[in-house]
Amino acid sequence: AVFLFIGAMGLTFIRFDPGIPLNFPTPFFKHPFEFPVGFRQYIWLLLGSYFLTYQGVSVENFTLIVIAYIFLILSIPSFLSTVEKPFHVWIYDKNPRAFLLYKMWIGLLYSSFLSLPLDIIAALSFPNQQLTLFFLQMMIYLNVGSVIIVKYARFPQKADVFFSIMVGL
Repeated sequence: AVFLFIGAMGLTFIRFDPGIPLNFPTPFFKHPFEFPVGFRQYIWLLLGSYFLTYQGVSVENFTLIVIAYIFLILSIPSFLSTVEKPFHVWIYDKNPRAFLLYKMWIGLLYSSFLSLPLDIIAALSFPNQQLTLFFLQMMIYLNVGSVIIVKYARFPQKADVFFSIMVGL
């Protein structure tokens, strides 16, 4: 309690200047912007997913690892839901097919990067569940791909729920 009091008293003399921008580092490049922004916004879900993986391995419960994958399946595509300004699409100077392939490639690469720790730990800890892990990883890829298609099918408007369901069918 004494150290806590001394530490609190010491922090009162430190001046915090809110004019200084604080950037949380991400493992992604600046472009495209969706993954660094989404990573910063949903870091708590990603950390929760990694913690569930750790808990699933420590208690030998594969269901916790499946729940961790569900967190990834739901959080990674939400990185891509932000609609950028038309200028940011125009600067790529690609035809629509090349642009969508580029966005798909980046989306799959970055989502693989985020799910790689789960893949490795789960595959080593539960070798008899490799097929399930493969299907969970494919669900992440399918979800990322469908979000990219829906996002740019309605560009520059934001895709509504009805349109997303129609594209999904």
